[in-house]
Amino acid sequence: MGIKEEFKKHGAKLDNMRWSVSAIATKPRQAVITVWEDRFPKKGNKRTYRIDTSGWTNRAGRTGTLTHLATASEKGLPVRMVMVRWADKQKKRKVFEARTEWTGYVQEVNESIFSVVFEKTDAESGEPTIEERLVLAAEAGAEFLTPPIDSSEDARQWALTTIAMRRGQAGFRTKLLKAYGGRCAITGCDVTATLEAAHILPFRGDHTYTVNNGLLLRADIHTLFDLGLIWIDADIKTQVATSLIGTSYADLRGRGLSAPVKKSNAPRQQYLAEHAEAAQAKHPRKSL
Repeated sequence: MGIKEEFKKHGAKLDNMRWSVSAIATKPRQAVITVWEDRFPKKGNKRTYRIDTSGWTNRAGRTGTLTHLATASEKGLPVRMVMVRWADKQKKRKVFEARTEWTGYVQEVNESIFSVVFEKTDAESGEPTIEERLVLAAEAGAEFLTPPIDSSEDARQWALTTIAMRRGQAGFRTKLLKAYGGRCAITGCDVTATLEAAHILPFRGDHTYTVNNGLLLRADIHTLFDLGLIWIDADIKTQVATSLIGTSYADLRGRGLSAPVKKSNAPRQQYLAEHAEAAQAKHPRKSL
């Protein structure tokens, strides 16, 4: 099919049919770029597509692509691909194909070079893998901001978007690791590999990627926090939903939240209060 029709399959519209080779889609919000088949790695479910654009003759397309990828990197947006190849040996006609089984995230982008790491979903079902489904449960705000899903394709698109947003948090996590001295703010766990950057309020743009809107939490605590099963009360004490009473997590009830190394990095109480209110509305407290 033509490039216009294939971009539409990702919900994207090209700015200019004469030179556009990338776009930012709005539903779902994601970057879409053309990927040359002969330059895309041939093996593996995880492949890095790295391109030096300094030699591109399509200057407007080059600027557009780098701008769109910079936006994806800054906003934590997923990247989708439209594969392109030559239809004939004379290189007179191109063939485009939206490859919906791949989703990516920006690894690097500067004034001339970009690299995107693409990962493949379950090839047989077209659905997210088990690992991807587990990540969904822990995505900040995923349970509070349930998306409208009208089809399996909507569900898959939302899943991939959510995963890519989570992977876009590398810088956010680094800041929180430093702020909390590499320890979980609730459990004190210091095993770095298990620690994750948790948003207090759901991701709503760059302003939510601040240390004051984050907590460094062990992966399982992060999941419970995002699901509203754990929250921090007005006394900066940990509270748990009644469904956790009788489990090993019940011991967290009343435990104080560790303060970051610098007071200026402390979580904003307003954010904690909003999270606590949403959590308790979802899991009303019963007599314990």
